[in-house]
Amino acid sequence: MISACFILNPKGQPIAVREYRADLPKGFMQEFGERVIHQEDAEANFVAPVFEANGVIYAHTQHYGLHYACASVQDANAFVMIEYLNQLAKVFNSYFDKATEEAIQDNITIVYELLDETMDYGYPQTLEPDVLKAFIQQRSLLDNLIEKITAKKQQQVMAAPPAVTGLVSWRKEGIKYRKNEAYLDVVENLDLIMTQEGKVLASTVKGAFKMRSQLTGMPNLKLGLNDRVRFDAAFGNAQNFDPSNENAAKQENIDLEDVKLHQCVKLNQFEEDKTISFIPPDGAFDLLSYRITQPNRKPTIVCQVQETKNHNGFSYNIKIETNYKSKSMAREIVIQVPVPVDADTPEFRPSVGVAKYRPPMQCLEWTIKQMPGKQTATLVASFGLPTCRVMSEELTQYTKRPITVKFDIPYYSLSGINVRYLKIHDKSGYEATPWVRYLASGVITIRR
Repeated sequence: MISACFILNPKGQPIAVREYRADLPKGFMQEFGERVIHQEDAEANFVAPVFEANGVIYAHTQHYGLHYACASVQDANAFVMIEYLNQLAKVFNSYFDKATEEAIQDNITIVYELLDETMDYGYPQTLEPDVLKAFIQQRSLLDNLIEKITAKKQQQVMAAPPAVTGLVSWRKEGIKYRKNEAYLDVVENLDLIMTQEGKVLASTVKGAFKMRSQLTGMPNLKLGLNDRVRFDAAFGNAQNFDPSNENAAKQENIDLEDVKLHQCVKLNQFEEDKTISFIPPDGAFDLLSYRITQPNRKPTIVCQVQETKNHNGFSYNIKIETNYKSKSMAREIVIQVPVPVDADTPEFRPSVGVAKYRPPMQCLEWTIKQMPGKQTATLVASFGLPTCRVMSEELTQYTKRPITVKFDIPYYSLSGINVRYLKIHDKSGYEATPWVRYLASGVITIRR
């Protein structure tokens, strides 16, 4: 449990302080300032986000230059403390647009109300901005003046809204849309490192299910994925592999790691049958994020570079080959190949796309707007070099700089994850339209 929460400016001066339990020693904020703020001024060693000093456990983060900190004399959960501070900063940003020092000082009354509502005797409570705005409202002097002139006072609900005490704290009641739709984007990004000979050294896919909900009432959504997706690695469960199952042997499973689910997902049902069932928040949110490590992955785009040198210059023969499906179309493929800093008189002969020499970046850049799968493209680039050339460390370092290939492939799944269905059900029985799309992007780094 948390004993106190406080916000300090870059100089260590307190802006807002709220003690929830009278168990902290005197001078605990000064102790925090000496160990964190003054240490940073002196350019001392790194200060951990969670540390202990004189029997007090501190957790702190920074937002817009301000120090958000929690203190506890008990064995509190450090992750809860850090997450509370980050969510509290998001709440302030939703109220004040940017929670700067001036914004917090100008709205200090609301800040203290939020500190009281988001924490109860050291235990974090609801931190959903939409729910808090239902009973902690920003009212300006102009609003009060208009209210007195028109003599139309708004009726304030004294009881807490159902979203605070109910099971659905992330969604308020009474939401209505003329057109009910739900959008789901499966966004994946590939980070692959390989050698010039084509050997993959590391391959990681980071993905997220980004949703935008425009639905009336309290709908219940159910999301189904293809059978290859496995959550066992994320939760430490052993995979039950049956060698007698020929279909399972032929299919390569997709093991998700570092899985992070939104709080709207019904965990009991998810743990039983791995079904993602949820009541979505209103608007945009991340339903699921994950990471996939595939060391034996075949590169999405293969790039081969051959360099030829002569007495007055050098040339590159670059060839790329796309390994994704022929029905898919990549867009904005950008290949960057480093060149010496003193290279001049560039000449390019690409089979497709546009090639340019970028002196500030010390590289040639080959851009292909669109390219289907199972295709190849070539580029012949030649450069001149000065006749009087002094070799320096800067000139020789370019040979060690890697080649990078960036790409975007819409409507394509890098990992093989497919959404089988997205069902929307509401007790009122209205019709809703679900939309699902995929977007793959990545960076392939070729070490030389």
